[in-house]
Order: sequence, then structure tokens, then C-alpha cells
Amino acid sequence: MKRILFFIILVISIIITGCQHSIKNTKKENENNQNLTQGSIEDKIKTINSIPKLNSNKILELVNSGSSMFHAVVEAGEGITDCKFPEEKYYTINGNDYKYFCSKIDTKEKLTIFLQTIFTERIRNKILDDLDLVVHNGKILTSGAGIGDGYDWGEAKINLINQNKNIAIVTFQVSLIIDSTKKNKIKLEFMYMKNVGWRINSNPEILY
Repeated sequence: MKRILFFIILVISIIITGCQHSIKNTKKENENNQNLTQGSIEDKIKTINSIPKLNSNKILELVNSGSSMFHAVVEAGEGITDCKFPEEKYYTINGNDYKYFCSKIDTKEKLTIFLQTIFTERIRNKILDDLDLVVHNGKILTSGAGIGDGYDWGEAKINLINQNKNIAIVTFQVSLIIDSTKKNKIKLEFMYMKNVGWRINSNPEILY
């Protein structure tokens, strides 16, 4: 009888101990999950707070640099300081004349790095695709077809900046180069890229 009673007490003790461990483990798991959730929320808050406000000075800097860059790239690098062209600027392929890019951007890799200082990856890729590049002896060439006179971004005025987290829509008042009396409202999108900064995320042709 004593042995049976001892056995029953032992079993009950084991069950109680197991329940206590289970409760402790569950509590610990809940605390860990809560900490993870809290950490995720804090990370999101930090990310949002780390996005700097896009101010007018930065906007005009990006727009003017983007306009100059796009002009230069369409013309294979014309206007880029200390960017030398080969003695023979042109090469004929299947009856069509192509123009070599100048030395600072004469490979696709160099041109890609050059463009991403101002434009997002999406816009950079669009520019590269639209240039219809060909390669000869390791150097890139373009048909060099210009777009024509566009907007006078050097005299553009900012009307409105609407920023929502890492996206900003900016409304400008800008005139055509051929007619400075006519003002146009143009909207451009800017995107903040982590560890990179603000970049232009709109069709680059509007900057020409």
C-alpha cells in the first residue's frame, strides 16, 4: 500500500514539474515573440525616420544634373568635362553610322555607374535600352539621334513638393527653350533609395 501511495505521489510530482516547465517555456516564447514584434516595429520606425526630407535645393540639384546628364548621354558624352573621344568618332554598321562614347563612359559598365548617380535603377535601365547600344572592339556606340529642344530646366521653379515616405512628387513650373513666355506644369517623381539617397524616377526624356 505504501509503495502504491509513493508511486502515485511520484507521478503527480512529475506531472506538476512538467506543467511548470511548460508554463515557463510558453511564457518565454511569448516574451521572445513580443520582443521580435516590437523589434520589427522599431526597425520600421527607424527606417521611416531615416528617410531625409527632400528639399528644394536637392530637387533642383538633381533636376539640373539629370538634364545635363541625359543631354550628354544621348549625344554619346558631348559636354562631359575631360571626356575624350577617339580620333575616329563614327563607325558604320550595315550602312548606319554609330558614334563612339567618350572615354569616361565608353563601356556599358561605366555608363551604368554614371547614370545611377542621378537616376533610379528602373530609369537607368530605360535609358540604356532606349540608346540602342552596339559594341565594337569592347567600346559602346549609339546612333546618336537627338531628341530636340525641350524644357529649360535651368530656370524651373518648384510649385509643390508632396513627399510620402520614400516617394516624392514634385510639381514644377518650367518653360520651353524655344518659348520662354509659355509656362508649363510638369510633375517629376523622386525616390529615396536606402544607402544611396534621392534619385529621379521619372521618364528622362522630359528632362531634355
